[in-house]
Amino acid sequence: TTGFTSGSKYFCFLPVRHEERLRCNLYFARKPGEGFKERRLHNWPPELSGQPFGVTLKPDELERFTQADGSLLVMVHAVGLGGEEDELPLPTLAQDSSLVNDFPPSAVAMQTPR
Repeated sequence: TTGFTSGSKYFCFLPVRHEERLRCNLYFARKPGEGFKERRLHNWPPELSGQPFGVTLKPDELERFTQADGSLLVMVHAVGLGGEEDELPLPTLAQDSSLVNDFPPSAVAMQTPR
């Protein structure tokens, strides 16, 4: 089984003119006042360098992230571009269990700079 179900959406990055593997965090906003969800994309396998890679959202997740006007708000935060973190090894798929974080509105309020 591939993990895809009817209505799932695949959000992927397509490298153009390079074979680098991007490490990033994707933040999907829920409806106003409901927080957001972080999906870490740190496990791009070396054998897939230069090929599209990303995360899949199931229909129930898409429903929670779809705004009243039908839009989907996604922020992409690249990790380690041009810095020392470029030298850090990418996590393996076996280490992937911690790559999803779920933030309720209270956590968002606590992390908001004043």
